Order: sequence, then structure tokens, then C-alpha cells
Amino acid sequence: LTDAQKQRMATTLGPVLARHHTHVLGNASSLGQAPEGDLSLRPPGRHLVMTGRTGWQKNYDAALRLMRHLPDDITLSLCGAGTDDPAFQARAKRLAQDGAGRLRLLGPLPDVRPLLASADGYMLTSRYEGLPIGALEASEYGLPLVLGEFDGAEALLQDYPLGLRLTGPLPVQARGVDALLTRYLSDRPRHEAAIRGHWAGRWSPDRFERDVTQMVAGWLR
Repeated sequence: LTDAQKQRMATTLGPVLARHHTHVLGNASSLGQAPEGDLSLRPPGRHLVMTGRTGWQKNYDAALRLMRHLPDDITLSLCGAGTDDPAFQARAKRLAQDGAGRLRLLGPLPDVRPLLASADGYMLTSRYEGLPIGALEASEYGLPLVLGEFDGAEALLQDYPLGLRLTGPLPVQARGVDALLTRYLSDRPRHEAAIRGHWAGRWSPDRFERDVTQMVAGWLR
């Protein structure tokens, strides 16, 4: 999915791969415009969103612990399989502690677009990823990215108009998130347009189509 993954595969496989041509065909997103008029998912204050199933990979625990340190006007919405499970909800409230009142555990959603349209930022605290489509969808919607220290986060944030990689103690991470959202909302139209432009060049269906065409042309040559 990425050049870094291609290089790692070539190094690992060595001579086995040497006789082959390899191609990078990264993911794309194509959500399209959100339905008009649905403001039910917009909480008061600033709004962070995470999407994905519960489980070890997505590392929701890191985000829930971070909620203890984020300002009181920041709400975190989690959606995806398992986020409405009673056992997960109890665990989430325990980990978030004082921040539990600003958690929304929404379960699977039939359409993620209204949630992204209501957000001021997208967070992904995974332990590992490929090229996460959730982050690309957030980029399509012009949102800043808050990423954990997973392999590939640095590549996602390369040249990204407004993003943050979570490093250091939780209070330091919280200050970084606060500053990022403040900067984004100080001139949202400009930042949103820059992020959407970044998405169009790297992760849009048009980019994907160009890459596929180029790859197949290479086979035919």
C-alpha cells in the first residue's frame, strides 16, 4: 500500500522477489458529500471522531486515557463494531475517568458521513495500520489528523496541511491536540480547503484510477 511497505517487503524477501516487478497501489476513499441538514451528531464545543471496530489493533485504550487530560469542551465520539457493547462501554468509562461524560459510544453507523461532517478532527491511535481508509475519509472531509505512533503515521502526515503525531506523556499529547484544534478552528475554511486538496492529489478515486492505468500500461509494455 505504501512505498515503505514495498521496500520492507523487498528487503525481507530478497532474491525471491528480485525477478518480479512490484507496484504500490495505495487505498483511496470516495464517501462523497454528506446528506444535508443532519446536525444530530454535532455535540457542543469541539468534536473529535474515531471510527473502527473495537479490538487490540485500534488501541482505543490510548484515546480513552487521553480524555482524562483534554479540555472540558472536547467531546470524543467512537463508532464502529463493538463500541456500543456494554462491556466496552464500562471499560471506556473506567479508562476515561473524569472525561467519561464527554464520550459518545455510537456503535456501528449505517452512514459515517454525518459524523465526519460534524467533526473538528479525526483521531487514530492504532498499534498498526496499512493505509487506514478511516484517515483518508477524514481527509476527504477536510479534517485535521491526530495519529498514534503506528508504523505509517509519519507517511500519512508527510506534507499534510494540519496534523499531529501523539508522542510523549499524556498531558503533552493533550496540549498538542488542544493547539491543533484551536488552530484549525481559527480559520476553518482555509484549512479545510487545503486538506481536501491534499486528499484529492493523494487519496481520491481519480488518483487511484491514474495509478491503476499506469500499472496496467506497464504490464502491457
